[in-house]
Amino acid sequence: MYDSLYIALALNLNCPLITVDDCQPKGAIAKAISAIAKAISVIAIATWAIAIATWAIAKATSAITKATSAIAIATWAIAIATWAIAVATWAIALYQLICSSSTSLITV
Repeated sequence: MYDSLYIALALNLNCPLITVDDCQPKGAIAKAISAIAKAISVIAIATWAIAIATWAIAKATSAITKATSAIAIATWAIAIATWAIAVATWAIALYQLICSSSTSLITV
């Protein structure tokens, strides 16, 4: 604990650690290496998580593209159905006109 306080104090004050204890710097180096190894492990896990997220985004983008295509086809089908209804309505109106003209011609 005592040695750790000197190391922490030197780090916080941003000044060199001066000691005659050979074990103190070695212990600090070992702890630093351990901390770096843990940081590398965390970075590796974060990189893996980013890769999974990127894959999920690619899948979602593909699904959105397919859905957009399906919506475009459905919109086109609705447009054709609307056109067919308009043609059928026009045909009914024409038929009624013909029938009403025929009836008036017969009665005359």
